[in-house]
This record gives sequence, structure tokens and C-alpha cells, in this order.
Amino acid sequence: KEFDYSALTYEQQLTYDTLVAYLENSKALDEYYYFASAFSPSSGTQFELPLILSEYALYDKEDIEDYLTVLENCDEYMNALIKYEKWRSSKGYALTDQAIDDVIEQCNDILNPSEPAFVSAISESIDKCDFISSTEKASYKQTIKQLANENFVPAYEKLAKELKKLKGSRSEEGGLCNYENGEEYYEALIRQYVGSEKTVDELIDAVDEALYGHILRISLIYSKDSEIYDKIYEPLEYAETKPDKILSYLTKKLTKNFPKPATKNYELKYVAKSMESSSNPAFYLLPPYDNSDRNIIYVNQNEEYKDMDLMPLLAHEGFPGHLYQNTYFLSLNPHPVRTLFSFNGYSEGWAKYVEHYSYDWSGLDKNVAEMLAVNDQFGFAIHSRVDLGVNYEGWDVDDVEDFLADYIEDTSIAKELYESSVNDPGIYLQYYVGELELNELYDEAKELLDDDFNEKEIHEFFLSV
Repeated sequence: KEFDYSALTYEQQLTYDTLVAYLENSKALDEYYYFASAFSPSSGTQFELPLILSEYALYDKEDIEDYLTVLENCDEYMNALIKYEKWRSSKGYALTDQAIDDVIEQCNDILNPSEPAFVSAISESIDKCDFISSTEKASYKQTIKQLANENFVPAYEKLAKELKKLKGSRSEEGGLCNYENGEEYYEALIRQYVGSEKTVDELIDAVDEALYGHILRISLIYSKDSEIYDKIYEPLEYAETKPDKILSYLTKKLTKNFPKPATKNYELKYVAKSMESSSNPAFYLLPPYDNSDRNIIYVNQNEEYKDMDLMPLLAHEGFPGHLYQNTYFLSLNPHPVRTLFSFNGYSEGWAKYVEHYSYDWSGLDKNVAEMLAVNDQFGFAIHSRVDLGVNYEGWDVDDVEDFLADYIEDTSIAKELYESSVNDPGIYLQYYVGELELNELYDEAKELLDDDFNEKEIHEFFLSV
């Protein structure tokens, strides 16, 4: 803050604003460190570590040596996290029993094959390394197998065992607001997750208003086509159905509404069987700062997701979603410090926002496409409002059920939504409020610019920030 803001260039001011926002958000959360667990059921270390070990980038011999060091120390690293989790639990901040069961199940799934899935994945990467001999390749692969068995496997066995002992040690039932300082922590968490400057009370009003708008749109579509509900649950015929073809199709379609992609390079992979049940339907891995062409998209072939529509999913993860967004920004050659910070409301909000364009490009009937898009927004709004209710207003399962009764006939999902909000507070707000903020920005630009409004230029502006 000793810098003279007015003396900085526009780009420097953006960097300054980014740094200040990130550091202030982080500082606010530091007061409540005891609330944070490394073992979130949706995206905890227990899931991310095997993924990192699968996709570790190998550019030279030193990278392989570093990899071995990481693998050699993963048991020590996990022991430190377990120790911290025990300390949190002794203070009453344990994971819920449901969350612990979920994490234990993930650990068991990861350990279920004869060897962890990352062993074969990284071995394939080593086979492609042209800077080492075949003898060295064989030696490195053997060492990795040995370290996986001696360090990684015992670490995960211990994690499952120790977490089981912590069941029943959570001191408060329900959402974060039931704890001392819980409301303040939730506010700080949402500020970091979403990036919005709105207070939680203002977010509640915004989500309530948006929910009403979604209901109106759904009613309007139904008034035009009374069979619309039957149509959206019939098998849908998208313009493309194979992942590679969908991504290629989307790169062509997006140029009407968005700037040209900075790259079309990516690698499509499928989630290892042992990690399917704990993985999202699809996800994108950020490329290294100095290699923006190394883009990896994972698709989950779990039976649970077999009826999920791939086009909007790949629009979210690929084009014009995360892959497109990140590589476009890197193509502008930003100051390296800008790549160190993440604002999930910005990134997930963008991916959710562009996902709905894919319905327009889908080749589906116009009413069907519009209903699918608004139905998706409605679902995320419901999840977000429950999250706010449980963690800020103290809703219990009955309150969730009463809320759902105003919007849907089947309220049997109340317990599931309640537990999701308790176990992973704020997760859905990243997506939904992020999109709401982007739509608000879009509408503001449209009103201010009037006849000079250009959709592609607005998207370019957003991507450039």
C-alpha cells in the first residue's frame, strides 16, 4: 500500500487490485484457521494428491528426482495433516461423521487396485521422456512402485484408520453459524470463494430474487409448450455426442459470441476406475504458466453420470469454459504474479455462464434448450440458497424441506442438500453467485453502452481482467 496507486499503469493497477483483494481475503480467513480441514469430501487432499502424482509434469531429469522426493515424503506430509485434524477435532471442529465416511470411502477406493492408479500414469510419462536412457526409465519406474507401496499406501491406510477414530467428536450440529465466530468465518469464506463484495445478507436477497426470475422463465416456456417437461427427460439428440467431436464443434461455434481461442490444444483423459466414485463428472487441470498448451480434461465414465449431457459439461471445462478462459489470459502475457492467485467465483462463474451458451449451440429444439439452461440455473440457485440458509441462518433439515416445498414437489432430497451444505459450505456459491455477478456486469454494460454494446467485446474485457 506504499505504492502511489495513481502513478501506476492500468495493468499495474489491476495487479495491485488483485493482490490487495486476495491478501485481504486470506488475512480475514487466517483468524479462523481452526475451521478449515484438509480433507473436504469434495476436493480434499486425499483426492488431489493422487491426481497430482498422476499428472506431474516431467520436462527434465530434475523433475523426475523432484517427483521421487514428493512421493518419498507423502507419508510424512499426510501424518502432519492427520495430526492437525486430530487437533481440530479436540477443539470440537471435527468433520461430520458423514464427511468422514465419505473420505474413508475415497481412501479405500484409491487403495482398491493392486497398485495406485498414479503409478501406471506416471510410468507412461516416464516412457515418453527422451532425455533419459531405457535403463534409467526402468530404474525410475521400479523406484516409484516401491515408494508407492512403502510410503503412499501406508499413508492412506493410516488416514482412513485415524479418521474413523474421530467420528462423533464434532461439538456442534448443523451449519457453521452454530459455532462461535461461525457466521464471521462463513462471511470470510464466501468472500474468498466468490470474490463478491456483497454481504451474505445481500447475497441471500440476490439468490431469492434470481430464484423468482427462474420460476417466471420456466412458467413462460411451459406456456409456450405444455409438453416441455416430457421433452427434457427424453433422450436428447445433441449436434455432437463424442467428447473430441464436441470440443471441436464448440471451438467453431464460440467465435460468434467470444474472441478466438488462444489455443485448441488439449488432451482428453478418463478418470481411473478407482477414483470414479469420488470424482466430479469432468474436470480441467490448469496448465503450467510456461506451457499453456498442456491442457488436460478428465471425463468420468462412472455409471452415475451415464445420462449426463456431455456438451454443456465440456463447454464448462473446455471451450469456452475453463480451458479457453485460462489459456486466453495466459496468451496476454500477464505479470507472473497474476498466475499465483485464484478467485473461484470469477473462474467457476465464467464457466457456468458460458455453459448456458452451449444449449443455444446444441442443435436441440429452442424451447428444450432454453428449459435445460434455466433448469440448471434453478438447481444451482436451490443449492446455493440452502447453503446460505444452513450455514448463515441456522436452518435444520425441516427448514430445508419447508423451503423446498415452495419450489418443488419432491422434497425428499432435503437431507442430502442439508448434509452437502454442512460438509462443504460455500461450494455451490462459487458457481452460482459467480454467474449472477457476471450477468449483473453484462446487464450494466448493456445499459451504459446502449447502441455501442458489443457482446464479443464485453467477453473480451472480462477475460482480459
